[in-house]
Amino acid sequence: MQQKHLKHIKYIFILAAALLVSLSVISFVRSGNMANASRLVSHTNSVMFQVNDLFSHLKDAESSQRAYVLSRESVFKQQYAQAVKATLTAYDECTALISDNFEQQQRMLKLKQNIDRRIRFMDAIMRDADSTKISPKRWLVARSIMEEIRALNKEIINEEIILLKKRQALLSQESTLAPLLTAILSIFSIVIVVFSYLGITRELARSNAFQQDLAHRNQELADRNIELKNMNKELESFNYISSHDLQEPLRKIQTFLSRVVNQDSSEVTEQTKYYLLRAQDAAKRMQDLIQDLLSYSRLNAEQFKAEKVDFFDLVARIQTQNQEEIESTGTTIVVSGTPEIEVIVKQFPQLLVNIFSNAMKYVAPHVKPFITVQNRVVTAKEVSAFGFSPQAAEYYQISVSDNGIGFNEAFKDKIFDLFQRLHPASAYSGTGIGLAIVKKIVDNHNGFVTVSSSENQGSTFFVFLLKSVL
Repeated sequence: MQQKHLKHIKYIFILAAALLVSLSVISFVRSGNMANASRLVSHTNSVMFQVNDLFSHLKDAESSQRAYVLSRESVFKQQYAQAVKATLTAYDECTALISDNFEQQQRMLKLKQNIDRRIRFMDAIMRDADSTKISPKRWLVARSIMEEIRALNKEIINEEIILLKKRQALLSQESTLAPLLTAILSIFSIVIVVFSYLGITRELARSNAFQQDLAHRNQELADRNIELKNMNKELESFNYISSHDLQEPLRKIQTFLSRVVNQDSSEVTEQTKYYLLRAQDAAKRMQDLIQDLLSYSRLNAEQFKAEKVDFFDLVARIQTQNQEEIESTGTTIVVSGTPEIEVIVKQFPQLLVNIFSNAMKYVAPHVKPFITVQNRVVTAKEVSAFGFSPQAAEYYQISVSDNGIGFNEAFKDKIFDLFQRLHPASAYSGTGIGLAIVKKIVDNHNGFVTVSSSENQGSTFFVFLLKSVL
């Protein structure tokens, strides 16, 4: 429920942020457009100013040239040189300003040709003025060149005036839209803030109610934990009783029954001896059951870390510890696969012992058990093929196969439950706890266990343990 409320708050913030960002982007774009329009208007004014400045410098050069021709004073010659230099500089600046306008560039090229022509003509007049009188014809030619320059200058200015009107209209439009968008953005921002506040307030109210409910549930859970602790104490007391008080009478019963059975046969009839042996066997089975229950209960309480061990050495130690049973049944155990494995050393051997014990127990008469054990590393995909949901990338797969009597796979999940037996106790000994202990040990490793079997075809147990438990 709390996650749902947090999602609602998140969605409100995301929606508000998305709207604000969208409006801000639109406002930014419009502001950019307005700034660009303003820049274009300024650019056009700069072009017009620079073109007029160019023409002004050229006229200054022409005036200085005429003054020199009339007076022959060197000061006018210097002013002429300065005006020519200023003219060329102004032309370069104009060319740079209209680099984005192809038509204006073409006009400027024509203008440059005429300016160069006019400057060459003025230079020639300046040189000739010292020695000869300038004829009226030459003055007329100079005037015609200047008229052509004036006409080109006017064309450039007119073109810029047309661009200026368009850009001023665009600037006016953008200047009108920008405040409008700003107002809309402000209104939307206020609306979003109000709705966000209302939504967050509502979700916070729900969250507070959830917190109160959670606190109530936590209190209930704390009370239950106290009850569980009390129950665990009672279970510990039961375990103590099971391991001491219950087993002690059973040991005495077995001892007395054994003494009676081993008495002189003349004092005990065969029928009496049969009953005594049955009672002795029942006491033994009761003791085995109590010991198995104790083993199962200890698995819940024990907490051990996994360790890296040699799988082959582990199996070899189990064979040594159970050598008598292995030799008496004629069992053969073959081990292969990856040597390294990560297990809880205090528990994992019991897992293999219980599976081996079943393999040696559930075989057809006069058949020697043959057990193959393999350890290998498998991927999560291979584990998924068995119907599990792996949480790690790699697992150890320990497979134990036998040549026993097998069973119907319809019972493959049932056999891992407590006290579940597929065969009567009269046919095969056991308490029905061995495979439940196997399942509990696998759970303590955060692993999986399953079995594949068919009647009279043997069984294969598959145990999957995390490769990186450490």
